[in-house]
Amino acid sequence: YFFDLPFSAKGYLYDFAAAFLLSLLICKNVAYLKENYKLIKMPKRRLNFYLDRVKNNVYLDDYAHHPTEIKNVLEEVKNRYPNKKLIVVFQPHTYTRSIAFFDAFKDVFKDYSEVYIAQTFSSVREVSYVDSFDETFGYKAYTFEVEKDLLKRKNVVIAFLGAGDIGNKIAFFINNKKDY
Repeated sequence: YFFDLPFSAKGYLYDFAAAFLLSLLICKNVAYLKENYKLIKMPKRRLNFYLDRVKNNVYLDDYAHHPTEIKNVLEEVKNRYPNKKLIVVFQPHTYTRSIAFFDAFKDVFKDYSEVYIAQTFSSVREVSYVDSFDETFGYKAYTFEVEKDLLKRKNVVIAFLGAGDIGNKIAFFINNKKDY
């Protein structure tokens, strides 16, 4: 079977294959499935790309907050934009997840030359963890100074990843035309 899907990330392809096979087992009507697969809509905050034609930049908003998801998303971005530098801005989601996957987070970002870690998106129940570990995983913190520097960049992809509110930062880049 041939399918023209709106994504190519390995994780999403596996999800589609599993859903297709399950649908095939249930419905047993390949023609119906082939006709209707184009109705697939990506969930909110999954591979949402925004273009800045003035600076030739691409901004990505994705909910990825687990190392495996992050790896899949970054592979997708590299495949789509092989000639653009990829800058990663990640907002960890909960201190307990950050502690549990600390080494995996460090590892997933190791192949990227520019990684910034925003303040952890957490809940009140986790206040006791705030000072207990390096929440940047050894990478640079995402600060307003970093944001101003990134605003000057041209012909790059900036991926905003995380389950928190980091995707809201894209509006700053899209709407801000001054170069500080």
